[in-house]
Amino acid sequence: MNHLPPKEFYTTYEAGSRLFVSHSTVIDWIESGKLKAVKTLGGHRRIPREELERFMARHKMVSEQKKKPAILIVDDDQSIREGLKEILQKEGFKTYAASEGFEAGVSAIQYEPGLIILDIKMPGLDGFNACRLIKSNPLLKKIKILILTGYPTKPNIAKILKMGADRCLAKPVQTKILLNEISLLLELKNKA
Repeated sequence: MNHLPPKEFYTTYEAGSRLFVSHSTVIDWIESGKLKAVKTLGGHRRIPREELERFMARHKMVSEQKKKPAILIVDDDQSIREGLKEILQKEGFKTYAASEGFEAGVSAIQYEPGLIILDIKMPGLDGFNACRLIKSNPLLKKIKILILTGYPTKPNIAKILKMGADRCLAKPVQTKILLNEISLLLELKNKA
């Protein structure tokens, strides 16, 4: 996997991503004195790397090297990306986001997610072509692709499955169903 060198300071979003919590939880920890941070001249909170590592060790938290694979969320609707990100981070997943198909391909190479949640109707490179390109790349073809679409017609489902998608769900989807599908695709459920 591609790993960037550790940063000296983390934003609340970056710390939340490393700790698998929302950035508002990180802010709560800072305001309650549980996690030390500094403020920039613009009033933004930054957590020193050493402090974040001490906090993680003190609370026996795992870092981004957690056992669950990362998930890339690809949707042109920011509210959907943010909603999915929040749900998945609460479940312990590291998440990344992209707003269209070309960005999805670049992010897939950069972050090597175990799963991509992909919309099919997007401006620029749509989900059909993004799926086809990802699955045709020998370095990326093992990534599971879960389609989450507002257009679950039979022709769309048949076409996207032919392009290599592993599963297709209709929007809106219940959180329980989404998480179950993700667990099955990533083989996270206990095999009895």
